[in-house]
Amino acid sequence: MAGHYIGRMTPRNERDTRGWNIGLIVLLVLALAIRVLYLFQYQESSLWESLTVDNWYHHNWANSLAEGNIFGDTTYFRAPLYIYCLGLLYAVLGTSLWVARLFGLAVGLASVALTYLLGRKLVDHRAGVVAGLLHAFYPIALYFEGELLLDSLFMLLVEAAVLLFLRWQESRQGSDLLWAGLACGLAAITRPTVLVMVPLILVWVLIASGVGSRARQVFLFLVGLALVVGPVFVRNLLVAGDPVLISSQGGVNLFIGNNDRADGFSAAMPEPMGHNWEIAQVTWQAEQELGKELKPGEVSDYWRDRALAWITSHPGRFIELYIKKLYFQIGDLEIANNRSLRTVFDEIPMLRLIPLRFGFVFALAVAGLIAVCGRSRGMPFVLLFMGLYIAVVSVFFYNSRFRLPLLPFYFVLAAAGLWLLVDQIRSRSTKVVISLVLIFASGVASFSTAWVLPYSLSPQSALSAGLVQYRRGDYQAAMRHFREAEAIDPGFPEVSLDIGACFIRQGEVDSALHYLRREQSLHPDRVRTYHNLASIELVNGNLSAARAWARTAVEIAPYDVTANILLVRSLGADSSVAENRLGEEIRAAAQRTGNDLYFLNEAAAVMSRRSDLNSAERLLKDALEAAPPPIETDPLAFRPDFRNARDPFRREKAKAWHLLGYLAAIQGRVEEAVSCSGQAVTGDPEFAEAYVNLINALRVSGRTAEADSVAAIVREKFPDQPFFR
Repeated sequence: MAGHYIGRMTPRNERDTRGWNIGLIVLLVLALAIRVLYLFQYQESSLWESLTVDNWYHHNWANSLAEGNIFGDTTYFRAPLYIYCLGLLYAVLGTSLWVARLFGLAVGLASVALTYLLGRKLVDHRAGVVAGLLHAFYPIALYFEGELLLDSLFMLLVEAAVLLFLRWQESRQGSDLLWAGLACGLAAITRPTVLVMVPLILVWVLIASGVGSRARQVFLFLVGLALVVGPVFVRNLLVAGDPVLISSQGGVNLFIGNNDRADGFSAAMPEPMGHNWEIAQVTWQAEQELGKELKPGEVSDYWRDRALAWITSHPGRFIELYIKKLYFQIGDLEIANNRSLRTVFDEIPMLRLIPLRFGFVFALAVAGLIAVCGRSRGMPFVLLFMGLYIAVVSVFFYNSRFRLPLLPFYFVLAAAGLWLLVDQIRSRSTKVVISLVLIFASGVASFSTAWVLPYSLSPQSALSAGLVQYRRGDYQAAMRHFREAEAIDPGFPEVSLDIGACFIRQGEVDSALHYLRREQSLHPDRVRTYHNLASIELVNGNLSAARAWARTAVEIAPYDVTANILLVRSLGADSSVAENRLGEEIRAAAQRTGNDLYFLNEAAAVMSRRSDLNSAERLLKDALEAAPPPIETDPLAFRPDFRNARDPFRREKAKAWHLLGYLAAIQGRVEEAVSCSGQAVTGDPEFAEAYVNLINALRVSGRTAEADSVAAIVREKFPDQPFFR
């Protein structure tokens, strides 16, 4: 009788469900432990705060969103979803690298879970467990999850879109296609290359057997896609009047991968832009060529057309380069844009000690194709997607993070290949020899990539590391990195420039000039070289030489704020330059820089030193009206010292108020001086000199009690400032 049973029989499907639930939980606990340990090891390294340019761009843009700049100012240069997720977290939890990297950890855990589910659906439970373990331990996945980059989120959303479409293959329910469309749309506004999946899904649905209303099902998928992508397109239209579907980066990326200097893996433009190209540079060149002001989408079209023109005029070179990039897709070689992965792996023990490499995974994955051939209903779609994605992405250029979204599918195939080998060994099948030969041959093909297509050591990583130390003020450490870059390739762009800049900071002007002149002879179109040369001549009082170098910089990059500031300084310091000529030069420079706040403040200071107070006041009033450039296309957003962020920009506005107050005071407009100095203090409560002007203006106006009250506050606020004591 039932009452005499201690337990009860569990149906097989329920036992299976319990088994894979427990397996998934154990897998996620293990993946979490690995990732937490990795982040703590990462934090102990010197790399934790050494963000690369893309990381800084995402970090600064997310900060801008958290501060309320939700809709932005121009066309998205990058697809926005990852940055908006980061911005929301910054707004709620505060700006922190830990916040950003814990978000990456959460995304990574979710991806491990979906990799398990993919393996279970495409093969079986055993394959799901092994695929999840491969993902949990895979060093490249760990590394990119810890960076402020969109690729891990993109991988997660690609997995979700594929899983939802595989579910539709079983259910043939329109609602599943709607969800697949939504997931595909989210992936597209993270990285638009996933849109290659759209025609594949549409064709699959149209030719699938046993589907009722194909038109309705296609419509539901497209609705899901449009619900996500549509608002981004409409936003670009409303904010910028630019009919760009998602982002305007595609044309530049296509040109990077298809030009006379392209090598298939460097994210560099042809010289003089090189690895450190900026959006302002590619925009200015396009506008110069076409003779008109361009929107970001039109800039992208210009570079796309340049790439297509090169492809059609160099078909042989294009095919050779394309085959090379295809080969990189299956190669073991791991490449990052601005950082040597070899250096990172050497510094972080977990990355160095885990022996998993892509060549091993690829070799097992090829064997896995045999295991699943004809036995997995969903695998044909996955393989077609992988092939189509590789074919399209390889038109651009290769980078390890561009391969990231395909890793889960490689893991599933590798798991299938591993179990095939185990089963053959257990059954003593003679086919195991064929499998081993296939695995060995595939491994050789993958690991030999570095030999067939050599990847020479580049000084770019050493330069990037040196610049991090340079910005921190550790010039000796910076010099060590720059010397390392010099040892690799002394003629590489900006090697001599950065060594020269380090010598300037250390007061060794003669050595600095030697390296700067070498840089100028090797790379005469690099604008930063002329910045430094002009600065040295200004300090030395050689105004004509400083002016000549500054003019050269302006000719190379008319939009460059530093070049225009140096030109105005050199002109303003020269008493032989007439006031009207100086004023004309300043007006022209203001127009070239788009009325940049920092330039206007500097120009006003120059005019005030020349006692042209009216011109100085006009410039300062223009400065108070100045707005920061659109964050989406601001080159400075790619740097750690992002001076157009809200707080530094506000402090610079306070400088304009401060100088206006000073000019008003010396002309006897005391109440105006009080008002302007008060605005300066409000704009920057740490601006000590503004308090001095405010106190003096209050005393002169007879408001002694208010002056004493402010003085009492600032004596406590600035106890070490001598003029307050």
